[in-house]
Amino acid sequence: MNRQTVLIIVFVLILAGVGVVWYRSSQTPATAETRAVGEGTALRLEKLRRLKTVELDLTLLKDPFFRSLEIPERVVTSAAETPSLGRPNPFLPF
Repeated sequence: MNRQTVLIIVFVLILAGVGVVWYRSSQTPATAETRAVGEGTALRLEKLRRLKTVELDLTLLKDPFFRSLEIPERVVTSAAETPSLGRPNPFLPF
């Protein structure tokens, strides 16, 4: 047998081994990992159910003290009033 024939036989054997492993892994029943994914999904569904049952208490919005609050006036300052921070173009060399 020459070198090329041996390499072809080794390649075919490796390819067959990979095929067998792949076939066996696709035929396995549900494992602990699959159940863990199911448990994670169940946990998320439970959290979703709890979120749907949350009721917000909006009586704070009807409170007289809350209603007496006022929005403060917005103070607009001009550029002349604010001190200059940094250089106009910080990317220019000194």
